[in-house]
Amino acid sequence: SPLPAGLGWHPYFGIGGTRDTWELKLPSREAVVLDERMMPTGREPFAEGQIWLPLRDRSLDNAFVLDVPDADGGSLTQLRDTATRRTLNLW
Repeated sequence: SPLPAGLGWHPYFGIGGTRDTWELKLPSREAVVLDERMMPTGREPFAEGQIWLPLRDRSLDNAFVLDVPDADGGSLTQLRDTATRRTLNLW
C-alpha cells in the first residue's frame, strides 16, 4: 500500500550576528499540516509567506510548499541578518 514519505534537507548556514537579528523570507503560501507522528495530513494557508519573518522568538519545525516562483521560475528562500546586512539566497 502507499506510504507517505518526504525527503528534505536541513541546511545549517552562518551569516553572522545572532538569531535575534535574523529574518527569513519563504516563497510559500501554504504550510504542510503534520499529525502528532509528523506525518503529512494536508495543507493550510501560510499567511506569513513572502514577508520577512523575525526568527528571534520563533521556532520552525515545519514543511512548506514552495509555490511562489520568482522571476526566473525558481523558488527563492532568503535568510538575512539585519545587524550585519548580510543576506543568504537559496534557490
